[in-house]
Amino acid sequence: MYNKSRCIKHKRSHELLSIHLGWKDLTFTCYILDLPLTSLNFTLSSFLASPPQENFILTLSKMGSSFFISILVSLALTISVNGDADLIRKTCKTTKYYDLCVSSLKSDPTSLNSDTKGLATILVGVGMANATATSTFLSSQLLSTTNDTILKKVLKECSDKYAHAGDALQASVRDFESESYDYAYMHVMAAAEYPNACHNAFRRYPGLVYTREIVRREEGLKHICDVVLGIIDHLGF
Repeated sequence: MYNKSRCIKHKRSHELLSIHLGWKDLTFTCYILDLPLTSLNFTLSSFLASPPQENFILTLSKMGSSFFISILVSLALTISVNGDADLIRKTCKTTKYYDLCVSSLKSDPTSLNSDTKGLATILVGVGMANATATSTFLSSQLLSTTNDTILKKVLKECSDKYAHAGDALQASVRDFESESYDYAYMHVMAAAEYPNACHNAFRRYPGLVYTREIVRREEGLKHICDVVLGIIDHLGF
């Protein structure tokens, strides 16, 4: 006869395991059997590789249930993190700037718990931060310019353009939430175009210098927008 016992005795432990694995409605029941450790390892590997749809039965060698929970949670967290890291790599491979995509997502810890749409939203946030910071930077340059009225005019126009880019990206966040990917694509494309308007404003006055710092910021925003557009292409409209 099998000696039945509940492996998960505390609701808190059940919630911790469920959240990290992404399965919130499962009932965990264990049958304690005299099996070698290799059987336990095989069963755990099979379970983690193929999550069950309803209930599951897990065989394991005799050991304290709390010790088993510790092992399972540890393994589950490892598999979960590796799986999410794989999603980041797979998602970023669909974009023009893989390294930028990966580094931007890894800088945000919530990316490890995000689906593809969530990853795109995180990257939109990176673009919004870029646009806002650039708008603020251009405004600061405007304040430090005293005599050149033309430069002041162009800097003000550029600051406004980058602010509009941030607004367009903010609109795309709402589009992602409603899964209106066609509108999200349109807003992200608009955000990528606003830096061109700034650059063109400088071109209208050959005597003005389009500094390397502005070039760097322009490219940064355009590249992150390109990354988001690549992800939207694979989300589907």
